[in-house]
Amino acid sequence: MFGSKTLEDVATGLEAARGALKQAFATDLDLEAEVPTQWYGPGQTRTIGTLMSLAVTETLVHGWDLAGALGVDRTFPEAEAAPALATLMSQMLPHLVKPDLPKSGPVVYEMRIVGGESFVLRIDNGKAWAEPVGGSVDCVMTMRPGVGLLLAFRRVPVWKAVLGGHSKASGRKPWLAFKFQNYFNSA
Repeated sequence: MFGSKTLEDVATGLEAARGALKQAFATDLDLEAEVPTQWYGPGQTRTIGTLMSLAVTETLVHGWDLAGALGVDRTFPEAEAAPALATLMSQMLPHLVKPDLPKSGPVVYEMRIVGGESFVLRIDNGKAWAEPVGGSVDCVMTMRPGVGLLLAFRRVPVWKAVLGGHSKASGRKPWLAFKFQNYFNSA
């Protein structure tokens, strides 16, 4: 039982939600259209594409969590994570930057998602923003989509991803990869 609902009620609800999501994906949506997201605060908006990416990544990560709890295979298809990860990181991480970071000057990361899009993430004075690749960067972080997703959700530390060969740090200051997660609050 889940409150007053049975497992069958929950399964029926999930099937209905899956059908609604599948129908939404099948329509010709403007992925750049901003929609209200009051749960993030008054006046906050996100694009439809960002919210769809968030739905995909949340499902993959919490499925990974559940698989671990049940002791079953945690592997999820990299192809499912790749298109959503760059959107998630470039659009959501700027909202999670720690505003009380010590003022140490700007830090610039180039995020390369294998099989996905790359982008630059700039962090300065308690703010972060994403922009297209180009110009000088301090640290280039290259990652497989699956491990990148687990890094973004703080399920895996950067050092473990790098030492395991799932992520690579390069550039003028590759050691900054190990500080990356310290710039952001957990979601």
